[in-house]
Amino acid sequence: MFGQTLAPSETVPLLESFRWRKGEKNPASTFVDIIEDINTTQFSCPTCHSPIFCEHSKIADDVGANVVCGLCGNISHVPSTLKDRNGLSQALVYGCVFVPISEFGEWYDSHPVFETLLHNRESEILHSYGLWAFCAKCKHQYKSSVLAVFPLFKATQGGFFNANTQESAKDMKSLMDGHCSSCGDSNLIAVIVDIPQHMREVLPPAKLHH
Repeated sequence: MFGQTLAPSETVPLLESFRWRKGEKNPASTFVDIIEDINTTQFSCPTCHSPIFCEHSKIADDVGANVVCGLCGNISHVPSTLKDRNGLSQALVYGCVFVPISEFGEWYDSHPVFETLLHNRESEILHSYGLWAFCAKCKHQYKSSVLAVFPLFKATQGGFFNANTQESAKDMKSLMDGHCSSCGDSNLIAVIVDIPQHMREVLPPAKLHH
């Protein structure tokens, strides 16, 4: 993650003011452009609307990039298609919304992107792409494979989670306990984005793993 440096004179809007609303997509940038001379994508922060510049070298060819706003501290997802001008009319930059861990399951289950994927039997793709969440305070990034199954584990009061890594196990315990294991905060900022076609082609459900 990367972003602008906050100037001493700037006032930071509270992330709490960007609280999630049931049935709504994440907020999208109102301005996106590509500065070809310096291989950079410029966009307005989806929440506070300040300008953000994202170097194309920071945008992965498959999963894009998550970019921190230097003014409000929110995080936006820049898809890889925005590395060239052909992608401007096809992709949006979405920002996170403020989600208490205790409300994550409700937000996730009611999100219109998730509902569409579930209806089309494609929701498993969110294990690997399209779902991101970070601690609202320290910006620890939770693994998507953990986030995608956490609501079910929370609803059933746990069970056996087959974590492939210590990081995944730590993330699940942190979410089940209701607070970040790094700083103790009980809130997330989270985003679900529409799945672009190039990711659908390389991440079919059969290839997904936790």
